[in-house]
Amino acid sequence: MVDNGEVDHLVPERVWSELYKALGCDTPTQFFNVLAGCGALERLFPEVAGLAATPATPVHGKARLQLPVLDSATGMRNDVAIRFAALMCDIDNGSPDGFSTNALDAFCTRLRVPNQCRELAGMVLQHRAQAHRSSGLPAQELLDLLMSLDAFRRGERLADFIAVCAAEARAVDAASHDYPPAELLERVWQAASAVKPDTRGKSGPEIGAALRARRIEAIEKVLR
Repeated sequence: MVDNGEVDHLVPERVWSELYKALGCDTPTQFFNVLAGCGALERLFPEVAGLAATPATPVHGKARLQLPVLDSATGMRNDVAIRFAALMCDIDNGSPDGFSTNALDAFCTRLRVPNQCRELAGMVLQHRAQAHRSSGLPAQELLDLLMSLDAFRRGERLADFIAVCAAEARAVDAASHDYPPAELLERVWQAASAVKPDTRGKSGPEIGAALRARRIEAIEKVLR
């Protein structure tokens, strides 16, 4: 298929279907190494192919890809959205100029990646640095992080976000089995979620401002 050019004409749905199945298996990194070995990786996933510039060991004359965040996530949960976001972290970490939001959008548009995967990956790329240093963030920034993740309406998204962040942390330090920010973010989210809006004698903007102030107070109590 590579030699006769068929691989260049695969429809996006077919490419995504194969990637989806690979991300759900026990060794998704091997999928990309097989594609690299037959010359298809550059054609189908040029963003990933560029990571072979710094191989750990050559295999049959080909550079063997290292996808540590994906490998770490694979050992944690069998969830394609989480593993896809982990793969995007590897691309971001391994690319000379990083992986911008525009680049992610182009990747997802090209392969018609489902919104669930696209949205989680975008949030992880934008906010994982904050999560890693969350223990040093003030209450206001922690609340802003939760708001950016839409955590108060979609609590499951926070759990998925934390899972990817934990996978990246473990990829950096394989000896670490815990991810301290996970507990902190969970406690902060629970405290802020317990705060109910006070509508007595207040208009729309005032209700929002009061709710934010009370959530910040709740988070500050967690941080003490």
